Amino acid sequence: MQEKDLVIGSETLKYRPRINQSLDLRKLSIDPKEGFLLSRVDGNTSVEQLLMVSGMDREETMQSLSKLLKQGIIFFAEKLKEKTERKEQGAPYSQVKGKKAEKEEDWVVDEGVEISEKDKEKIHSTYKSLGNLNYYKILGIEKGADQRKIKSAYFSLSREFHPDRYFRKSIGRYKSMLENIFKKVSEAYEILYDPHSREEYDKSIISDISEEKIIEARKQSEKPIRKGHHLDKALQPIIERMGKAKGFYKTGKKDVLDKNYKSASVNFKLAVAYDPYNEQYKESLAEAQEIVKKQESEKLIRRAAFEEEVGRFADALKLLEQVVQITSDNPEPYHKMAQLLLNHNRDLRQAKNYCLRAIDMDSDNTEYYLTLGSIYEAAGLFRNAAREFQKVLNLDKGNSEAQEGLKRLKKFH
Repeated sequence: MQEKDLVIGSETLKYRPRINQSLDLRKLSIDPKEGFLLSRVDGNTSVEQLLMVSGMDREETMQSLSKLLKQGIIFFAEKLKEKTERKEQGAPYSQVKGKKAEKEEDWVVDEGVEISEKDKEKIHSTYKSLGNLNYYKILGIEKGADQRKIKSAYFSLSREFHPDRYFRKSIGRYKSMLENIFKKVSEAYEILYDPHSREEYDKSIISDISEEKIIEARKQSEKPIRKGHHLDKALQPIIERMGKAKGFYKTGKKDVLDKNYKSASVNFKLAVAYDPYNEQYKESLAEAQEIVKKQESEKLIRRAAFEEEVGRFADALKLLEQVVQITSDNPEPYHKMAQLLLNHNRDLRQAKNYCLRAIDMDSDNTEYYLTLGSIYEAAGLFRNAAREFQKVLNLDKGNSEAQEGLKRLKKFH
């Protein structure tokens, strides 16, 4: 067995695999089972938990993990740490490397990352603490904070940790950290801003129940009840919490059937709050959240179109900016903001940046290149405009708008 083959043992089961963020996962050759397993790797889930949620038998799961490890797609920080300690033979890291000891996750090379050292530390420390913080601590507010303070904290943090803050910059592994932080901040706001869900969440907050106890309680609760068999009294409160979680989950599923996805999202969040290691609850939450984000975005985009139609340009722009706060992976609001700025002869530099952001997310959309070409044309950058119109024709040879654009620009050559 090679060095990177996995052996099921007490130490291996405790390892928490992480994804190598330097790889383009879309270009990897992995089968559907490995892909599903990889989707569960988050740096917090242990090998033992992956064995429970993979849907495969233990041997098959370990083989898949071993394959991902051999290809360098995942790694174990624990193993890296062991190797470093053996190599140094107990010597302080500063003596071996001539600098301060790195943190457990800092072994990844940060060359070319366009983030200040201060911001790197803030992002890294916030990301690492997410699993240990309740929603109040994530937002940095007191438990008795009113809705105004909750909203203020949310907008402040979403601006600080929104991935778009580093638009068109090379940020490496910090991109996934920012996305996770932004997601958690949004979750905290959604739960705490609504009085009903906040009341239920307050009941769910725990600080002294370990992951191991929750796993053991799950095993106990799933065992068939036999005569003379008694549950561990110490686990009874946890089992009761799981019962509440199941109730919220069932209500959420009913909400989905009724197409009330916002309510479903709240109930799934509460299910996860009561039973934080249940993968089924997390999956349902993620699916509901995506639908809610899409619905909210579409609603705001329609309102923005109305505001522009009646001449309220500033209000339209604010609504589109709210869409960007809701989702960081939808190119359409960026394109619409670019069009808005262009149509009303406003900040063309900002319009260009918005349009480039849309193109970064959808590089095959001819509408985005047409808008970018028009922005350059309006700014008097005719060669740049011709380049963008030509890109449109490369994607769509018969595009009449691009052809007309190039004709207009001929007189400037």
